[in-house]
Amino acid sequence: MTKARTALALILLLLAACSSPSGVPVESAPRIHNDLTGMACASPSLCFAVGSTFMNGKDGYSDYRTLIERWNGSSWSIVDSPNSASGESHLSKVSCTSLSLCFAVGYDGPYVPRGRPLIVKWNGFSWSEVPTPNVSGLLRDLQCPSSSLCFAVGQYAPSEGNGNGLIERWDGTSWTVMPDLHEGLLFAVGCATPSFCFATGIDYTFQGGHTVALHLTELWDGSSWRVVPSGTQQGEYEVDSISCSSRTQCAGSGSYNNHFPSLSMMEAWDGTSWRAVETPHPAVQANEANVFDSLVSVSCVDASFCMAAGRHFSQIPHSQRSETLVERWGGSTWTIVRSPNGSPSPGFNDALQAVACVSESRCLAIGVFDALDGYLQVLAELWNGTSWSVVPSSNRTG
Repeated sequence: MTKARTALALILLLLAACSSPSGVPVESAPRIHNDLTGMACASPSLCFAVGSTFMNGKDGYSDYRTLIERWNGSSWSIVDSPNSASGESHLSKVSCTSLSLCFAVGYDGPYVPRGRPLIVKWNGFSWSEVPTPNVSGLLRDLQCPSSSLCFAVGQYAPSEGNGNGLIERWDGTSWTVMPDLHEGLLFAVGCATPSFCFATGIDYTFQGGHTVALHLTELWDGSSWRVVPSGTQQGEYEVDSISCSSRTQCAGSGSYNNHFPSLSMMEAWDGTSWRAVETPHPAVQANEANVFDSLVSVSCVDASFCMAAGRHFSQIPHSQRSETLVERWGGSTWTIVRSPNGSPSPGFNDALQAVACVSESRCLAIGVFDALDGYLQVLAELWNGTSWSVVPSSNRTG
C-alpha cells in the first residue's frame, strides 16, 4: 500500500473513530463498518458494488468479510458473497461483461506479504469463489473487455523485497499469472477492446544511491504488455482508475504526491499519448498544506462525457472536514459538480470511492460516511443527467 493510500485510509478511519458523540460507547454498539470500494454495471438495472465489512477489535480492526450489494434500478440490497475461514476476506473492484458474468477481486488473509489474491464470480444467480494461481499478494483492480478475457492487477509479494506488479488473466476458463517484471505494484487497469488495455502503477528504481518510486504505465496490444510513456512527471503520483470509451479516448484519475498537500489529478489518452489535464479544486479556507484531494474513480461514456469521483479533505484549526468530490468531463474541460454528503453527518467524513456511468443521464456512485456512533456506513448516489442525489442503500449490522 502506498503512502497516499495509507494516508487516505487513516484519515477516514481516524475521523470515524473521533466522530462518536458523547455518551455513545462505540465499542459496545452492535454495529460493524461497511466499506464499498468498487462498482460496475451490466445494465441500468443491474450493478454490483463490492468491498468489505469489519469490526472494532481490541487491537484494531478485525473480522473482515466480503460485502457485495446489488442495484436493481431503484435501490441497493446486500447479496450473499463467499468468504474464507480466515476471517480476512476483502474485495476491492468488480467488472461485468453481461448480466450473467461478473468478476470481483481482492485478497484473502492478512495484508501482503502473507495474503493471497481472491477472485469471485457472478453466474447470473449467485457469487462463488473461483480458483486462482497460488501466489502471495493482492489484486486491486480488474477489467473484462469480453467474456473470454479479463485482466486483474495488483501486487505480488515475495518474502523479501518490494515485490513485483501482479497481472492475472482470465481466458474464459481459468485464471493464470502473466509475467510482469517491474519491481513495484499496479493500481488500475482499463480496456477499450480485448486488444487495447492500459495498466498503471508504481515502478521502484534505484537512482542516486537510493530507491525511488516512479509512475508506470503499461499497454496491452493483444499479445503482450509493454511500458509506454506516462502523462506527467510532476512529482510522485498515482492513477487509481482508468476508463476507456475507445482506442482514442481514455481517462485516468488519481492524485499528486503522497503527503499534504495532495491534489486530485487527471490524465487523458488521445490515441497517441497520455497528457496531464488540469482539474479544478474546491475553494478552502485551510492552508494548502492541510488539503488532501483525490479522484479515485472515473467512468467515461464517450469522448465528451466522463464522471470522476473521490473526496475533498481539509483541516483548519479546531476543525477537519471530508466531503464528496465529483467532477465532470464535457469534452474540453473538467468542472466540479455538486454532490451530496451522507446523513446524519453531512459535510464530515464523507467520501466517494467508485463511480459507474451507463449513459450521460445515468451514473451511480458509492462511498462511505460516518454514522453518529462512528461506524462507516454506505453512501450511494445517483446522477439523473442534471444532478446527484442520495439513493437508498443497505448496511450489514452484525
